[in-house]
Amino acid sequence: AATALALEDAETRLGWLVSGSRLDGVPFDRLDADLIAVMCDIAVPRLAAAEFDAQFARSALTDQLTGLGNRRAFNERLEEEIARANRSNGAISLLLVDIDKFAAFNSTHGRDAGDRALGAVSVAVRQSIRVSDSAFRYGGGQLALLLPGAAALGAFVAAERIRNAVTALDAGDVPAPITVSIGIGSLREGSHAPISLASLALVRKADEALYQAKQSGRNRTVIG
Repeated sequence: AATALALEDAETRLGWLVSGSRLDGVPFDRLDADLIAVMCDIAVPRLAAAEFDAQFARSALTDQLTGLGNRRAFNERLEEEIARANRSNGAISLLLVDIDKFAAFNSTHGRDAGDRALGAVSVAVRQSIRVSDSAFRYGGGQLALLLPGAAALGAFVAAERIRNAVTALDAGDVPAPITVSIGIGSLREGSHAPISLASLALVRKADEALYQAKQSGRNRTVIG
């Protein structure tokens, strides 16, 4: 008969060691059980180290305030998504989402309120995008979203959905009404090389569009 032993250290259950029946059909005896226990003792520290390494790697790419990817994660994903778009001959769009007058909001309501507002905006963003899209904290009160397969029009629809979701945040989420300005950069279907220059071009398009949105009165979406 099969047997299973928990693989756990002092704090965490790391998994299970499952052993099937013996090839000769003889039930496990005490010697077999002792051997399995030794295997567990060997496996636990190795699994614990692997889990620690995985957690460290995740934290290195995660913004602790919002739970989104950080700027480093964005830079890595950007080139990956452009390379994927090249292989599939598909479009890709980048949204830069900026909380309007975020510095003034922090000055008026306090940094803790600003952190809560940024967290609420991050949740609204995650709930407004597709599973295939990815969101990152770009810096300060600004988020970046990569939309693979989305051309400019599709990105505009997504951006307006996000903008409306942020506007609809209630007083339980933020201490005062907030809005966002969004700039869109898109690369059309086709091959974009070298990837490093295509990445810079995409960011520049979105950044210039965001600047136009803020200069035009904020709380709006502009396509670059």
